[in-house]
Amino acid sequence: MPDSGVPASDTLLPPSVPPFPVANPGPMGSFCSVGAVRKHRLRRGGLLLLALALGAAGIWWQTHRARQEERAREAESISERARRQFDARAAWLEAREARAAATWWAAEKLAQACGHVFDDFWDALNAASDKWAVALRFPFEELRLGRWETPRRLAHGILLTESAGPGLVLDLTGWQRLVHEQERTGWRLMQVEFRHTRFDTNTTGQPRQSTFYFSAHLTNVAGPQRAELAGDLIVDWQPTGDTNRPARVARVDASRLTLKTRAGAPPFEQVLDAEIPPPEPRFPIDPVLVRDLDGDGVPEIALPGVNRLYRRVGPDRYQVGSLSTEEPGPLFTALIEDFTGDGVPDLLVVNALGLLLFPGSTAASASPPDVEGDGLPPETQSPDATQFPHPPTTAAGLGSPALRQPGEPAATGVRPAPPFRHPPQQVWLAEAPLKNPMALTCGDVDGDGDLDVFFAQYRVPTLGAVLKPAYHDANDGDPAYLLVNDGAGRFSDVTAAASLAAKRWRRTYSASLVDLDADGPLDLLVVSDFAGAEVYRNDGRGRFTEVTEAWLADAKGFGMAHTFADFNADGRLDFLMIGMPSPTVDRLNHLGLSRPGPAEDPAMRERMACGNRLFLARPEGGFVRVADRDAITRSGWSWGAAAADFDLDGRPDVYIANGHQSTRSVREYEPDFWLHDLYVDDSIEAHVAGAYLFRKFDRTRGRGWSYGGYEKNRLYLNQGGAGFVEAGHLFGVALEADSRNVVAEDFNGDGAPDLLVTTFEVWPRERQTLQIYRNRLAERGNWIGFRAADPDGGDLPVGTRITVRAGGRQWVRVVVNGDSHRCQHSGRLHFGLSQAATVEEVEVRWPDGRVTVLRAPEMNRYHAVRRGGNGQAG
Repeated sequence: MPDSGVPASDTLLPPSVPPFPVANPGPMGSFCSVGAVRKHRLRRGGLLLLALALGAAGIWWQTHRARQEERAREAESISERARRQFDARAAWLEAREARAAATWWAAEKLAQACGHVFDDFWDALNAASDKWAVALRFPFEELRLGRWETPRRLAHGILLTESAGPGLVLDLTGWQRLVHEQERTGWRLMQVEFRHTRFDTNTTGQPRQSTFYFSAHLTNVAGPQRAELAGDLIVDWQPTGDTNRPARVARVDASRLTLKTRAGAPPFEQVLDAEIPPPEPRFPIDPVLVRDLDGDGVPEIALPGVNRLYRRVGPDRYQVGSLSTEEPGPLFTALIEDFTGDGVPDLLVVNALGLLLFPGSTAASASPPDVEGDGLPPETQSPDATQFPHPPTTAAGLGSPALRQPGEPAATGVRPAPPFRHPPQQVWLAEAPLKNPMALTCGDVDGDGDLDVFFAQYRVPTLGAVLKPAYHDANDGDPAYLLVNDGAGRFSDVTAAASLAAKRWRRTYSASLVDLDADGPLDLLVVSDFAGAEVYRNDGRGRFTEVTEAWLADAKGFGMAHTFADFNADGRLDFLMIGMPSPTVDRLNHLGLSRPGPAEDPAMRERMACGNRLFLARPEGGFVRVADRDAITRSGWSWGAAAADFDLDGRPDVYIANGHQSTRSVREYEPDFWLHDLYVDDSIEAHVAGAYLFRKFDRTRGRGWSYGGYEKNRLYLNQGGAGFVEAGHLFGVALEADSRNVVAEDFNGDGAPDLLVTTFEVWPRERQTLQIYRNRLAERGNWIGFRAADPDGGDLPVGTRITVRAGGRQWVRVVVNGDSHRCQHSGRLHFGLSQAATVEEVEVRWPDGRVTVLRAPEMNRYHAVRRGGNGQAG
């Protein structure tokens, strides 16, 4: 090998790297040669490192993939075990409830199976345009009718005919002849109702007998006449041995029915039927607020949830516009009152953040129409009415504002600007987002001259979350708040300081600040689902003491709403708590059935499901409860209620809205609540309970079962000491559509209270409506009404109490809010006086304690009163 001429020891590379031969050295030969060697060796080392890295990466990937596959297999195994455990747990719950149905509730399940005979018949009647044709086909062996007593004449042309005992017995052929005769004479069957209230078995456990509450509404097309058959049907069963159809109808005893008839057109006439799109699907269009916003003596109808305002612009004509220039946005409930102390009504909204205040505007100005039509029938869209049939309004006290008089033309072509035109202000922020504020009321609780606020929330019960501490004493909802006003319309929370914290977690539907003991300060009435009514006495400084046990005899119930009136005309304020009866509980109690468990208490079950409770004020204080046997006790699955003297006979009547969710079939989900849902408590995991609920839903409501469905709205006419008579169908207001809000208000100013009702329907299509029924009852007594003389608003302030003395009797009414269901009545007070010839005296007690006394005010008109005024009304 030739010699390079460079000794090995002289190389510039590290000793560990062998020398590399150099060829053709130049002036820089030694430097270039060393760099080339260095680059070559680095490249060689990099390739080696890359190879090592790739190898390590491959090994890592194989290991990682293996671990991933192992973890996936473990997760799949865990998921499979969890699924099997979940399925097993759900199957266990299903099996547990099936065992309960087959053992503890066996007789009740048999009752339900028998009741389905009438459910199917009822469904067929509902689906038929010719209901008599369906009635002809109802199979039975024998029908026993009653012998009618001589009809008893009630007021307003109502004839009440009661049974004198068993009478004629018909077979199927005789029944068909009877039906053909009714049809021939012009009678049409409009709607029916069957409620299964009792069931008995024979000695071998087979079906023997049932009791059904039954009603049928009929109209006669040959002449204006209406009729209602109502009462108990006694049904004898013939066992069949078929588990699906365990019995057929053998005999029907209808001898206990009563008959009410009335000739002539019904006294209430529908003048508005507006279908209103909700703010969001399944959201309600309420609250409904009725206020005189422009001081003209004519109340407006506000729906802040959809930003609508309905103004009456002529006889039975309504014009729709905006309530506020800025959309209130998503809200729960609202009130219209003067919260800022400037004499102008403000709009107070409860939203998720707290309280939002829309300041009122002092003057109304005309502006072009901003909403056209919007669901109103054509006859209600015209703003060209020129007559307002309001009787003259007189001034009592220090004077009166300018009022629209009869015959005075209304403005045409333009619509007034929205009454709330200023930007809203957040006047109270909740510490946490509010979930579902339901009840809202206001009044001066601490005597400082401004309006404070109480609101309460409703939590919907869910499976797997037991009602605590019990379903009849639930105090596990979302909190209620008492908020005091600083005088400028800003609020602070004083719930705990006012001693209202202990039961603030009720699932509340309605509440009112109202002086229940006539001592001046506003007390608090709270009506809650899964609890009932509770009252708190105010010491005048905004500190409350619960007095429920001392003031109320038994106020338990599924509280839904309430309404105030002097029902017995003794000068003391009474109230009606709206509750819910239960045909299921009636059957269970009659059969003596119960099921072991913490929720079981048959005595409490009966108390809770007794229905409505009427409380009359006692002279010595507190209230006495009217016996449950009165007709007004069992009105159905009820919501809003309003008390007013519709016939002006001096005895306040009551209208109640009914119905929860009517769908394809009348078959009811309600029994499942009592038999199963109450027992799925928090010992059951929420996801298991939820799965059980959804599976049960698929078998029941998913197949078209109703829940509190096919009820009828009811009008109860006060008969004085004789209780109440139901006359909804005879008077034209027995709506079968699921209804919610009710306001009784004299919208046309003729002295006879009219009715406002909303519906919330889900079948056959979803829709919500606002309906107004004009009271045109011809046979009526005298009346008198009062409003405020303030120039910027015609409503009397909250807490005003008026006592009218006439004809040796006296009546009391108060300005209050929070009553009915998510409604606000106007601040006008109206009194029916029957046949009293004169009014001797009227005492107006204002919220600040001052008193205005009117001597011999004229009857059959509204009077505008002002604080501090005394003397003759003119």
